[in-house]
This record gives sequence, structure tokens and C-alpha cells, in this order.
Amino acid sequence: MSAFSFRSIAFMLVLAFLVWSSNFDACMGRRGRHWRQNRASSASLSKKKGKSSHGGGGGSHHHSGSGSKPKRAPSPPQNKAPSPPQVPKPIDDTPPSSPQKGSSTFNVLDFGAKGDGSTDDTKAFQAAWAAACKVEASNIIVPAGYQFLVGPISFSGPYCQKNILFQLDGTIVAPTDSESWGKGLFQWLEFTKLNGITVQGKGVIDGRGSSWWQDTPYGDPIDDDFKLIVPLNSSVQQRPPMPIRSQLSGKMPSIKPTALRFYGSFNVTVTGITIQNSPQCHLKFDNCQGVLVHDMSVSSPGDSPNTDGIHLQNSQRVLIHTTTLACGDDCISIQTGCTDVYVHNVNCGPGHGISIGSLGRDNTKACVSNITVRDIIMHNTMNGVRVKTWQGGSGSVQGVMFSNIQVSEVQLPIVIDQFYCDKSTCKNQTSAVALSGITYERIRGTYTVKPVHFACSDSLPCVGVTLNGIDLKPLQEKYHLYDPFCWQTFGELRTPTVPPIGCLQLGKPSSNKVNSDHDEFFIIVIKGLHLYPEVLQESSEQDLMTTASRRLASIANHLSPAHLSPSSAAISLSNASMNDSYHRTHGEVSTHQVVWKNARDESGEEFTDIIYEKSVGEAIAKVRLLRLITINRPERRNAFRPQTVKELIRAFNDARDDGSIGVVILTGKGTKAFCSGGDQALRGKDGYSDYEDFGRLNVLDLQVQIRRLPKPVIAMVAGYAVGGGHVLHMVCDLTIAADNAIFGQTGPKVGSFDAGYGSSIMSRLIGPKKAREMWFMARFYTAAEAEKMGLVNTVVPLESLEQETVKWCREMLRNSPTALRVLKSALNAVDDGHAGLQQLAGDATLLFYGTEEGNEGKTAYMQHRRPDFSKFPRRP
Repeated sequence: MSAFSFRSIAFMLVLAFLVWSSNFDACMGRRGRHWRQNRASSASLSKKKGKSSHGGGGGSHHHSGSGSKPKRAPSPPQNKAPSPPQVPKPIDDTPPSSPQKGSSTFNVLDFGAKGDGSTDDTKAFQAAWAAACKVEASNIIVPAGYQFLVGPISFSGPYCQKNILFQLDGTIVAPTDSESWGKGLFQWLEFTKLNGITVQGKGVIDGRGSSWWQDTPYGDPIDDDFKLIVPLNSSVQQRPPMPIRSQLSGKMPSIKPTALRFYGSFNVTVTGITIQNSPQCHLKFDNCQGVLVHDMSVSSPGDSPNTDGIHLQNSQRVLIHTTTLACGDDCISIQTGCTDVYVHNVNCGPGHGISIGSLGRDNTKACVSNITVRDIIMHNTMNGVRVKTWQGGSGSVQGVMFSNIQVSEVQLPIVIDQFYCDKSTCKNQTSAVALSGITYERIRGTYTVKPVHFACSDSLPCVGVTLNGIDLKPLQEKYHLYDPFCWQTFGELRTPTVPPIGCLQLGKPSSNKVNSDHDEFFIIVIKGLHLYPEVLQESSEQDLMTTASRRLASIANHLSPAHLSPSSAAISLSNASMNDSYHRTHGEVSTHQVVWKNARDESGEEFTDIIYEKSVGEAIAKVRLLRLITINRPERRNAFRPQTVKELIRAFNDARDDGSIGVVILTGKGTKAFCSGGDQALRGKDGYSDYEDFGRLNVLDLQVQIRRLPKPVIAMVAGYAVGGGHVLHMVCDLTIAADNAIFGQTGPKVGSFDAGYGSSIMSRLIGPKKAREMWFMARFYTAAEAEKMGLVNTVVPLESLEQETVKWCREMLRNSPTALRVLKSALNAVDDGHAGLQQLAGDATLLFYGTEEGNEGKTAYMQHRRPDFSKFPRRP
């Protein structure tokens, strides 16, 4: 009975609180109360400011009308946001003004803002927000020509209407007196729990951070980046990050606020504005989905401490482009919980470059995936592109692409640091954040300290690190510079690098764990590898263990075991496929999961009938037939129409012209069908009708295109590959089939046939008699029967289809692209007649153009002289 009474009393108290709190308006801007929690107790609230100059928040509103609404920035992709949680409404000490009927535009001047740079306009901004919050698609106007002094404020949901536009054309400045900040706040201007919020305009947010920076002395252990070497050979004189002294009096709180933060919001856009001189981070997104940042700028001195440009945390679907970032820390910082982040066309510098991390601090778990950073210009930065993690962390970073990065006067252009520490000393720990699938391509320019620094965990090495098109030169070679450094880093070199990076270990580690059995370990070191006899004589066992473990881990993939006992062989290179010299040199093919990103061709038009994707960090393109006619008639699944074929041709053209793509996969959406040929419902007397009702057989152009594409094409077949779909898989160079695949020709059943590739190639593949059987009888064949006939290369379980196909792609990508190109045209030459010979001849001509003999004729012509071919041998 007492328990029941207690629950009843508790229920009544909660109910009373909810009734009481319902009397307050939830849609209010409020002074920021994001106080930092002490270890012992919460910090108290700061002292209230003086009365607002607007006299109670009244005043008329600007009504919406023709031409009165600012043009909104384009919104990020719209996903239906979950319903906001029902939480008690925040309390505010300023009663909101009720908007006039029909009003949707709210100018802060009409709510009492003075805009003179000295009067506190915080309450006017609160009142304007409270009014705009109640109106869907409302506009808050911060007009040009005014400077508004605004204290810490939170523009809060979740009860606000959606799609609010904050039009910033004036200047907002932060207070510089310590009383305004109390004991410290984490942010100055904050937008929280909103759905559809846009901040745009030509205005400025000025954090006036110099009054904070003066209290951060040189050597502050916030970031150990300050401890790196500052080179003397930069054309721009670089100073150590000494504090920027301010003439303002009063010591600011030790907690420095972020200038502009978005928290727990959906569909956020920031464009056009400038954020400058933030006390700490300039622009932060935390727990947001659907973020678009473009055509804005960040500006702070290069020696301003901890002033990140854009900071991302626990946010997904983020697009940042066409932005200039100059600051004293990372231009862009990507933290845990971030996925599907795409950054391109960004100017960075001064600053510390673009970083993922730091991750895993205080033994925390970090998860970051599907990150693309490309088309970046960096000048006078400490780092270029960097991944940094703490010892003792867990989780993973995977699917990262750094592409087309132009660096100039950058200290360390490429960095992985899994021993990150912002203190004088950090404890050694074995656990680490796992790093895999990180690609660096076309990183070019000048450095001032070291081109590449890879420091990976002993217990969990970096795997799948790919380098392609790296060309980094010292700014001035007369100074002593450091060579590339790699520790426990495994991957592949797609192309020769400048400078040569010989320290990268090819393939993958034989084990991701350091063996703890000293006896077995020493059997390997002494008997198997015969390493360091002088070390054995002069070192203690512990020193020997440390030295041997590091050396062994760094060369294990390049040595074969010799005279190992069965127990020691268990931790040696036991994989039989590693016992030949080729695999010892090149390593096993990686099996990590590929990360796909949607792609477009140069036209930029959307694909409707296909899905065109490119792998993140790998040279693979995938084209999927999307048009699914029905699901209950197998012969019409993933059938194509003229529009489908047009899109396929566009995708294959793009894959051909994209120098980063080496292999193309053609497949169908889902597991029921690869392709069932042309849609018979659209077939007319002159072919298959397009949207203009004009008959076409453009699939023949597609077949020729696949045959002549200078890159291998793999058909990845699940389900039905029949009719024209069967011909498509045959014109591909290779076919990998799932165990549920069905093959066959249906033409004679529907009054159709393929007298071109569909007949000739089939006869070559399976023989004339079997080809006649397949065509004349119009039978279907299982995957096992197709493999036995030679119609496919291999059959794998359905659940392993993509993994196996990608493995084949990766194995081909290790080989010479020119050799693959010429071999493909040579193998097709006989079947393709003069067209095939033309393709082969063209490939041979390209090879000849690259020789000295081929260039002699062109050079002589350009120099108006007779060519001298006598210096070239007449080979037998």
C-alpha cells in the first residue's frame, strides 16, 4: 500500500509540473545557459544584464508582401525528420510579442534593437525569435548597415515551426566584458532542435576573440600541434602561436565559446555569411542531419588558439563546398558519429588543415565513415589532411577519400597519427581506433617539414591505405627535411610517388594482435628470421622483446617462414597463398567492405532508370539497372527501355573518361534479376518506343560501347539474365554469377533474335552446338550449368556476390592498366572484325606515342628539321 501511495504521489507531482510548465511559451530565444558542469556541482547562472533598450519588446512588424521575402538558400536533401520529443517548455523572462495577423517577416529593429554596437540588443533578438518561431517559413531580418551587440543566446525549438530563415546582412558582435559570460559558456549563438533552419546573407558574426586569446599562453596543452616544428624556409614568415594581446581589460572565463552552433537539428543551411575572430570554434554542427554549408567564409589570425573553422560531431549527410576558411586550428574538424560527409572546393589556410579526429580520447568509442574531401587548396597550413586518434580508444574510421588536394608551404601534407596526445606524456595503451580504407589520391604541391607521416597502432595497424598520384616536393631543398615515415601501415601504391614512399607495407598484416607468448615469439625471431645477433648478445629480454616485436611486425609480410615449429608457425605466415614470391611481395587482396557513393556524369542530370555509383577510395564504378517492370514475371524483371539504355551509355562514357576508374561493374537492382532485355510493352514495329514514340534499338550502341571500353567490365549477375540481358552479360569481359542466377535466350518465344554479338559471342563461348541449343530451344540454364558450359567465370553464394566481384576488381586493379587495355582489344579483335582491329591498332598507336621514337618525328616537325631515326635500333 505504501508503494502504491508513493507512485501516486510521484505521478501527481509530475502532472502538476507539466500543467504548470504548459503556461510558458516554448518558442523563445533565450539567453544561453549552456554552463559547463564542475566535477562537484553545476556552475551558477551569471548575473543578469541591465534592461533592454527596446522597452518591452513591442513595436510593429514588417509584413510579408511582394518582394519582401529574402530569397532562400537551396535546402539540403529532405528526409522526414522524426517527431521531436515532448519535453518541458523552456522558461524565459521576456514575454514574446504576438505577431500581427498574416505577418511572416520579423525585423529585429521593430523589436527594439538599436544596432549601434554598444547597446545590448539581446532581448530584441529574443523577442523577434519568439514571434518568428510561431510562423512556418518565417523570416528574421538582421538588416545591413547596423552593428548589433548580442550576448549569449539560444534560438530554441523543438516547438518552433519549420523552415525559418535567419537573414543576416548586418553585423552581430559579441560582448567583451567578462560579466556577460559568467563563469563560462560553451557557445555564443546557438540554434537548437529545429527542422529547416537557414542562416544566410552578406553579414558578419564577429566573436571579438582577442579578449579571450590573451588568456591562452603559448604552450597551453589544449593541442599539441603547437609543439610541432615551425620551419624557417617558408616564404610567409610564420610565428609561434603567441597570444594576441588585447587592449580590453578584465580576465575572460577559461571556457571559450563557439561563435555559432547548431544542435539536434534537421535540414540546416548556412550560406553567404562571414564568421570571424571566434573565441574558439567558429561554426559547429552537433547531432544534426542534412547540413549544407556553402559560399561562406571564416576569418581569424593563424595564431589564434583553438579556433577551428567548421567542427562536425555526430552529424550525418553533410555537404560543405565553395568556402574559404582561415583560422588558427583545423579548417574542418570531423569528429565521432559523423558519416556521409562530402567536402569539396574549399580554400584552407592559415590553419591546421582538414582533420578527422582527434578520436578515442579517455578510452571512448569512435565511429566515422564515408568521408570524402576533394578539390581543396591549402596554403601555409600546419597539416594537410590528417587522421588523429588517441591510444586506448575503440571503434573505427573507414571509407575515407582525400582527393585532388593542392598544398603549398604545408608542413605535413599527409598525416595519420594514432599516438595523438595533447599532454606532455600519455600512457601507452594497446587498444586503438581501427583505421581502414583510407585513400590519398592526387595530393600535390610543396611541404616544409615532412611529406608523409603514418604512425599507426602496434596492436591494430592501419589497413587499406592507398596512395595514388602523390607528388610532394620540398619548398626549398637546401634545408634539412624529413623522409616519409610509416609505422604499422599496410596498403598499396597505385602509382609511383614523389618522393618514393618505400615504407608503406603492401597487402595487409598477418595478424592485428601482438603475440604475448615470449617463447614462441623468440622462436620466430631467432630460428625463422635470424635477426639481430648483436641485439641478442647485448640486450635484456624486455628490450629484445620490444625491438623484435616492432621489427617483425614491419617486415612479416615480406618474409617466408623457415624451420618454424608447429606452434610458432601458427603465428607466422601460415596462409598458403602467401608462400610464393608474388604474394609475399604484393600481399593478399583486401576483403574489406567497399563504400559506394552516388555519381553523375558531366551533364549533371539525374539518372532515373539506373543507379550509377563509384567506390570511395577505390577505382571501381558500378552501374545498376533500376527499372523494375514487375516482380511476378521473371522474363520482364529489370527490362530496359530506350531511356534506360541512354542512361547506361552516359554512365559508361563517364567511367571511360574518369581517370580514377579502372574497372566497371554492371548489375541489376535487387536479387531477382540482372536484366531481362527489352521491355516488350514498349516494343513497336520499328523498335522500342521512347517518350517521343520513336522506335529505337540503341542497345546495340551500348553493346559496342562495352566491348570497346578500354577498361574491364564485369557482369555481376543475380537472378534472371535472359533475352537482351543475357547478351549484355556476354559482351562484358567477365561474368560472376550468384548461385540463384538463371541464363537463357527468350527471343524466339517473342519473335525476336540477336544476329550480332548475341549469336557470335555465344558461339565462341560455349561452342556452336550448345549455342544453337540455347537459341533454338529458348531454354533456361542454372548458374552451375552456365559455369560448366563456360558461359560464366565463377559461381558464388548470393550473399557473397558483391564481395567476390569487388575482390576480382581489386586484383585486376593491381595490374598494369595499359596491359589490360591492349589485352582486351586484342582478345576482341577477331570477333569484332575491322572495328576490333581498329581498336587494337589505336591502343598500339597510343603506346607508340609514348616512346622516344614516336616523339622524335613530332619533335622534328615542330622544330622544322629532318627527323633522325638512325639512333633507334632495328630490332629482330
